[in-house]
Amino acid sequence: MKTSLSITAVCAILLGVLDRMLNRPGLLAWNLRGLLAIHQTYSHTLALVAVGLTYLAEPILWTALGFVIAAVIASRKAYREAATIAIATGGAAAMTWFLKHITHEERPHLFVSPVHDSGYAFPSGHSITASCLFVLFALLWTQDPRRRHARPRLLAVAGAIALVIGFTRVYLGAHWPTDVIGGYLAGLAWLGVCWTGYLAAERRPEARSIA
Repeated sequence: MKTSLSITAVCAILLGVLDRMLNRPGLLAWNLRGLLAIHQTYSHTLALVAVGLTYLAEPILWTALGFVIAAVIASRKAYREAATIAIATGGAAAMTWFLKHITHEERPHLFVSPVHDSGYAFPSGHSITASCLFVLFALLWTQDPRRRHARPRLLAVAGAIALVIGFTRVYLGAHWPTDVIGGYLAGLAWLGVCWTGYLAAERRPEARSIA
């Protein structure tokens, strides 16, 4: 639990620092250089691939899907896992909305994008979804001692997917690089909170894991 709380604290602090620096000229210039450098590799074919990949972490889709998964797991009487997924899903959606509406950062709009996202940019909701929910699913699935050996590999896969999705958000011109970084920090911070709660509940005598 100490590790997950430490991750939450570090990510929350870094997110706060990043938020305060968003409008500084140096960071604005870095954002622009990063976005243009990534966009230099743009092609129609790669854009189609990026669109498909970016929808893997569509926040609205995962908000609905997360609650469906939680309901299915609850039907198997794994209430702790179900509650953790439901809380993580709802919290990620709420965090995305809240942070976007207190920062009011505009999206790049530097070129025509094949995705038509609206609303504020910081932080990236796709990055929050990928870094929080995908990693959480990997942790929950490997919490069973019979699957624990697969945890490093599944976490590596979840992390790689999150990185790829974050890249697509910048590649498609939907976000600045700092939006994606902020999304990762926010997602990991919330993941740390949810995982700490899960581990605390696991210590209760009636706790039951997914079979």
